[in-house]
Amino acid sequence: MFRPVKLGFLPAKFKKLNNEAPPCVSCLFGQAHRKPWRFKKPKHGLVTALRGDRITKPGETVGVNQLISAQPGLVPQEKGIMTRARICAATVSVDYVTGYIHVGLMRDQSGDSTLQCKHEFEHLCATRDVSVKHYHADNGRFAERSWMDDAKESSQRVTFCGVGAHHQNGITENAIKQLTLVSRTLLLHAQNHWPEYITTMLWPFALKAAQDRLNQLNINLEGKTPDIQFSGVATRTLRL
Repeated sequence: MFRPVKLGFLPAKFKKLNNEAPPCVSCLFGQAHRKPWRFKKPKHGLVTALRGDRITKPGETVGVNQLISAQPGLVPQEKGIMTRARICAATVSVDYVTGYIHVGLMRDQSGDSTLQCKHEFEHLCATRDVSVKHYHADNGRFAERSWMDDAKESSQRVTFCGVGAHHQNGITENAIKQLTLVSRTLLLHAQNHWPEYITTMLWPFALKAAQDRLNQLNINLEGKTPDIQFSGVATRTLRL
């Protein structure tokens, strides 16, 4: 925000802030969460081994997990008669190399819906010349025969977390946390400005908006976003 002010695109009155962003009530409330009471330091100060050091290309390892909402959400649609169906869950896929996140909305928690989200993500990967070779997940729906048979047909390897060891899928768990915090912040901010029409039933829209925000606005030290890195072909670098 301060950069457009210096370039003259935003009013000069913002210069009075002296590059100190004012507090946002929606951000403060929406990003609030419990503080971890203990931490586990990596050995010798090295990076955690959840990702491993053998994967270097997008699609070599993808973490998957699901989130469930007690509040039914509206089904995103652009035309036609409004449906009575509701969104109650989502399957989150995270590429370990690039950090690219994909959210597949689900109308139920069945194995068929989970498999549909898998095909939706793999279709997106195919449009970017990326092939998924390995899935890492918890048990549950991902250990069912339908998922395992589909992965076998696609020549994909599937690994699972240990019993009671969901921290082994911590990368995906953290992605779900970030999606939840960002989407909650967006809903609170929208409700503050338009309380007559913005309700919690719009959480699927906020969740997809949070997905785009994490994929397109997170820039690494090389000037690349996850959306740019998640591709099997060479892409340009963003310059700030």
